[in-house]
Order: sequence, then structure tokens, then C-alpha cells
Amino acid sequence: VAVKSGVEVNVVIPSIPDKWFVYAVTLSYARELISSGINVYAYKGFVHSKVVIMDDVATSIGSANLDRRSFYLNFEINAIVYDKEFSNDNIKLVKEDINDSECLNNTIKKKNILGLWLERILRLLAPLM
Repeated sequence: VAVKSGVEVNVVIPSIPDKWFVYAVTLSYARELISSGINVYAYKGFVHSKVVIMDDVATSIGSANLDRRSFYLNFEINAIVYDKEFSNDNIKLVKEDINDSECLNNTIKKKNILGLWLERILRLLAPLM
């Protein structure tokens, strides 16, 4: 919805996965995001933090995923900060991360049929991951 209203949306994922099967599911979702007009970048390294910056004023930052496991099982947390300076500092950090990343928008589409099927099968297990 944000992309359709003219907002630039960027998602940064790690290029070094902690678990290969979770990464396969991540890539399946990345394909969907790219087809929706979202820019997806693979950070050259591992990244686990979650940062969402809204309207350059509000920032959600932490380690929690937006899923049931993070909310009810794991001990993860995010903070929501309403401060323009804090948001601007995080925008700079995200831009640095994007500069240290590879844009997947053109390269991720190139996948063999076996890899695509594996991603789809593993995606069925996404709610458990």
C-alpha cells in the first residue's frame, strides 16, 4: 500500500543466514516484496535487528519479529521512539547498511525451478520458524 501511494520502501535482509531453511523462506517473501515494488537489499554480513522508520519521526527498533513466536515464546522486544533526531540518526545508519548491501531486485528473480519449489515447501512452515 505504501509503495502504491508513492512511498519508497526498502527492506534489508542478511546475506549470511543463521539457518538455511529460514533464509529460503526469507527469499520467497523477498520475491513477493520485489514484485510489489519494494527494494530488497542483502546486507554483506549478518543482521538481526528490526528497524522501521515512519514519516521521519517515529522509529520502531529492536529484535522482535512481527509474529506469534516473538510475541509469546521468545524474549524479544522493540522500542518505539517518537523523536525526529533519533529517526534521522537511524535513517543515516540504514542508508549506510544499504550502501554495504547488494540490491536483489534484479538478481533474485533468477532461480531454478527446484530452488523455487523448495522455497515454497519451506514457506508452509514459516509460522513455526
